[in-house]
Amino acid sequence: MDNLEENLLFSKKGTIEKIIFRNSENDYVVASFRFEGSLEVETIFGILFNVNAGEHLEITARYTNSPKYGRQIKVESYKTILPINIEGIEKYLGSGLIKGIGPAMAKKITDKFGEETIKILDGSISRLEEIDGFGKKRIKLIKIEWKKQADLREIMIYLQSLGITPAYTRKIYNKYGKNSINVIKDNPYRLSEDIFGIGFKIADRIAQNTGIEKDSVFRIKAGIKYILQQLEEQGNCYTPLEILLQHANSFLEAEIAAIENSLNDLCRQNEIVISDEKIYLKKTYEDEVFVAEKLLEIKNKVAGIGLKNIKFSEKIKS
Repeated sequence: MDNLEENLLFSKKGTIEKIIFRNSENDYVVASFRFEGSLEVETIFGILFNVNAGEHLEITARYTNSPKYGRQIKVESYKTILPINIEGIEKYLGSGLIKGIGPAMAKKITDKFGEETIKILDGSISRLEEIDGFGKKRIKLIKIEWKKQADLREIMIYLQSLGITPAYTRKIYNKYGKNSINVIKDNPYRLSEDIFGIGFKIADRIAQNTGIEKDSVFRIKAGIKYILQQLEEQGNCYTPLEILLQHANSFLEAEIAAIENSLNDLCRQNEIVISDEKIYLKKTYEDEVFVAEKLLEIKNKVAGIGLKNIKFSEKIKS
């Protein structure tokens, strides 16, 4: 494999044949993967959230060449496509993805409904009663689990359509669950505060992909906090109001009046403190006050000890 092939990004559809390794903490997966129209099985790896054997994926990936493992495919992004042939559906259902359905039950379902299986599970799941071994209790469990998977597929397709990587998709889903889409549509800048690794710039790119305008109050408030954080990292506990207005005007391309309104909102929401035209992040201001009070307490204690010593020495002299 030459360097050109190794660096070339490509998109293809295929099916996961087997999960070779899965790290449950970060969803790093190594799997056997068969491309559509090919008999050859290749090894793929990457952050593949909630994937299972039998699942049909469209992957965007590149080839790599490991001295230890040889030729592999690194997945950069992917989307799940429900299997359409009977073999794929049976493997998908029997993978353990859906509680209440194991390999034996998956075969019974596909034997009964064939290529209509997915359609039956989506709209007429009660028809599972037509199969031996499927009582009302089991069907109720399957219905709940199938709905979860449908919700997850919808969320993943939506998030990745915004350019969100699989790794961040996992973090977002773990944080917000089935409300993930609503949270992002409502205020994508929440991601910069709630999800480790997603800063203002990534959240801003996501927001633009959702159609949020540059003069959105959500954007300006998130941008102000980002600027204060950046200035803090340079050693500034506070930022003079005039300097902050200049930074925000340049960085956010927002009107001064809109920035001032957002500053007042943040102050009312107790997220920043404005004191003598100095702007602090709330937590930093509280830390500053705490340190000042402790230093004053130590100073007073030391001064008190000094006075006692003087009185004691005077008594000795007398």
